[in-house]
Amino acid sequence: LVREGLAREFVRRVQDLRKQADFDISDRIRVYYAATPMLLEAINSFSDYIKAETLALELAPGEVSADMPVSTDEFDNEQVTVGIVKAFN
Repeated sequence: LVREGLAREFVRRVQDLRKQADFDISDRIRVYYAATPMLLEAINSFSDYIKAETLALELAPGEVSADMPVSTDEFDNEQVTVGIVKAFN
């Protein structure tokens, strides 16, 4: 239940970033992220849900590039940095 809540919070951060980046509601995206261990587990466990909710074709852990829209946030004692780019395939 805790992981599901973390996944929902992650989705909210991605959706907020989509809005800030002025992406269209129907744009497919690729999500890049760096997160604390518990949040990483939640993202891995609920990756299908996250992809469906955010229209993401890919969730890629690792370094987030500064040349994309980026957000860093902390919630529920977890920390995440998220970057997104439009997917063209």
